[in-house]
Amino acid sequence: MATQRKTNRASAAPHSGQAASPRSASQAERRPYGSLALLALAAVLAILAGVYFWPTASDELPEIALDASSVPADGEIQLPSTPAERTVKELRNEAERAVVALRQRYPQSAGALHVAAMHYAAINQHQKAADLWREAIELDPKHAGPRVGMARAAMERGADAEAVAILEAALAAGCDTSEIYRELGSALQKIGQLSEAETRTQEGVRRYPQDAELWAALGQVQLQQDNLEAAATSFQQAIQHDPNSATAHFALANVFARQGKKEEAEIHRQRFAEIKKRHPLQEHRFQVVYEAALRRLVVGTLRNVGAEHQKQGALQDAENFYLQALRLDPADRDACRWLASLYHDAGRLADARLVQQRLVEIEPERIENHLNLASLAARLGEPEAVEQILRSAQDAAPQSAIIPRTLASLYLQQGRSDEARAAAEQAVQRDPSAESYLVLATACEQLGDVAAAAQAKKAARRMAPQSPPTRPVAP
Repeated sequence: MATQRKTNRASAAPHSGQAASPRSASQAERRPYGSLALLALAAVLAILAGVYFWPTASDELPEIALDASSVPADGEIQLPSTPAERTVKELRNEAERAVVALRQRYPQSAGALHVAAMHYAAINQHQKAADLWREAIELDPKHAGPRVGMARAAMERGADAEAVAILEAALAAGCDTSEIYRELGSALQKIGQLSEAETRTQEGVRRYPQDAELWAALGQVQLQQDNLEAAATSFQQAIQHDPNSATAHFALANVFARQGKKEEAEIHRQRFAEIKKRHPLQEHRFQVVYEAALRRLVVGTLRNVGAEHQKQGALQDAENFYLQALRLDPADRDACRWLASLYHDAGRLADARLVQQRLVEIEPERIENHLNLASLAARLGEPEAVEQILRSAQDAAPQSAIIPRTLASLYLQQGRSDEARAAAEQAVQRDPSAESYLVLATACEQLGDVAAAAQAKKAARRMAPQSPPTRPVAP
């Protein structure tokens, strides 16, 4: 039976125009889609649905039926734990073989041309990259990636006005991605149009409010205009969506310092230093730095090749390339995310859970990683594991309201009313939202506390008078 993949246009993750940097290489063509489903726990579904998303491997992914016969049976895969040894020549050859084979297999795919162009741009074969991007645009004028690549190439040679024209034309052609807005804002800043840069970047964050880099870009242009309050808010939003954003922590430390908020500034300086300690390449000799950068580049290329195979419905090939990327870097978060997505879509939940557990270990501070893991445990019929995962998530995100709210809903499903009420009260303290109050109301009703339940319902109506949320499912 075929598995259907759906896109979600209401929310988006970053996209990539080229693979020249770790950021752009790791974010090629992704958009989150679908809500988490906790089929064994309907109450938990009420909390998670529409909040966190499995990422897809493609920005322009059509709704295609995937051939389940091409997917191997679910089983315990073996994830690599240490990076495989490769010489510089072997790394180069591995990436080159992957992009050449991809183009040969999908000669009429704009996505395949774009992946190849990103690779060639990253290894400084700029003319070859430009030719491939032009060909990709001719094949698919609405494919945003090639236009972003062309714009970045223009900015790298100092043709910032040309980059603005390319990106404005992309928007006019219907290429609407978060990266288009980021790059357009950057290009407008470079030609001194700060007001227009802020306007365009604000348009971007309204359309893609979960894009941390877009928030950081907005903060940068606001900082250039000495709007410190607005810049601080934007950088805080960036950190909320990506706690490991070194750029946002560094910039926010500077903003707070300029505002005289010394304690707040020191917190973000320390956080910035902690993040940078994870990548101490500058302390090593050139050859070590070069090999590490090349490895990151090749990992990004292999991920992107896998993503194009996944877009084409070739799941076995996509899986192989994601695993190939993980053999070079077992801690690559995007390879883990995309591989977990593939397994999730194919119904290989045990495999998805194993990969998702690795992702939690890589990024314990990201709440959605824990929630996705809890989702998989629930679908595998392991409620005790769900509770354990959510309790661990509370330690990783002590200010989050969704974790205690989800725990409360789980306890309601299990008839543990006292614990549900305590968790719901904690959720209300952290986030006095209609959703939190409704969970609290349900817990109070189970305990027979009619007055407290009525008070919580009244608060929920006050928080959402026009469209009160769905009441949590009680056992």
